[in-house]
Amino acid sequence: MVSAVERSNNNVGAKVVESGDTEEMIRGIGLIDGLKDIENISLGAFNGIPVTVGNVGSVQLGPEFRRGVLDKDGREAVAAWL
Repeated sequence: MVSAVERSNNNVGAKVVESGDTEEMIRGIGLIDGLKDIENISLGAFNGIPVTVGNVGSVQLGPEFRRGVLDKDGREAVAAWL
């Protein structure tokens, strides 16, 4: 199922790139516009009937990808700019 979703939304080439001691997230604009688009991704056919992600599983929103963290001496920290 994961590979079917990747194939239907494949217009970017990377996810995370390591740079020194940090990771840089690479983000691209995908083709999927909402949950219905994911539900309608074809996984194949059974007896000539299309089988979609929505037919075999529940599609829902989850937490967003964490975009970064501020680090001071190896511990998570908070900063403010005035």
